[in-house]
Amino acid sequence: MRPLPPEDYNRFRALIGEERAVAIDERLHAERVDPDTRSHRLHEALLDELPDGAHVLVDGVPRLVLGDALLTWTPGGYTARLPRRAGATAALITPPSLVSVLRSGWEGAVPLLHGSATAAGAT
Repeated sequence: MRPLPPEDYNRFRALIGEERAVAIDERLHAERVDPDTRSHRLHEALLDELPDGAHVLVDGVPRLVLGDALLTWTPGGYTARLPRRAGATAALITPPSLVSVLRSGWEGAVPLLHGSATAAGAT
């Protein structure tokens, strides 16, 4: 895997509000793992408020938020396109700190989305 270019890394650090990679790792770990049970921590979120690129669980299935759609993730890429329902909630997989970075309009040298996301018909 190719490392982030320095300008992307520096911008990411500023957006996430941490200076050191260790501090970023610690924050993301705390957002991903329940300290008592060590199980995966999910966060409830309104679909209307999530930026493109966030991942949620809907009916136990991982989906990508993209435009007015939720795209189903499979090992072969993104497939089925479901409408993003207004006022609906879902279990957020993406750590909240990374949702904030996405909300800022993050665009870096590394592509944000797999090519199959647009092929699945997202608008």
